[in-house]
Amino acid sequence: MSVDSEKGKGTKIDIFLPLEKSRIEDLASTELPHLKHLKTKKVLLAEDNQVNQMVAVKMLEAIGVQVTVVENGKLALEAVSQGQYDLILMDIQMPVMDGIEACSELRKTNKDIPIVALTANVMSDDVLKYKQEGFNDHIGKPIEHTKLIQVLAQYLSD
Repeated sequence: MSVDSEKGKGTKIDIFLPLEKSRIEDLASTELPHLKHLKTKKVLLAEDNQVNQMVAVKMLEAIGVQVTVVENGKLALEAVSQGQYDLILMDIQMPVMDGIEACSELRKTNKDIPIVALTANVMSDDVLKYKQEGFNDHIGKPIEHTKLIQVLAQYLSD
């Protein structure tokens, strides 16, 4: 640990922890030999936050699914009208069209595609509301790797 402090400017503290860097790919490969069929699956991720997009894409690609990213619900509707997806991960709070409205619109023509709410709203009342609105399931943010795998396995099993 090192401390660098200068009066009137602030303090900088550096901490070095001798930990090995883990890779999500290593974790995925050890946990998923029975889910190899996911490599043929296509997931649409509707998420407006770029950091959340990056994290989710890394996790999904490590699992082996093909990912398409859109920034709002309206673009999700357009993507579904132009291509076929096996599952949609849908953020709730997005600009232009939120996840609830997008899910409602998608359900008018796509009753069978699994749509999973992807949100920090994790209270049981929230989760129940999303299911009543047409979502099949819910994954809380920050995304837990094991929960993502469980949901993918549940809805993308052949």
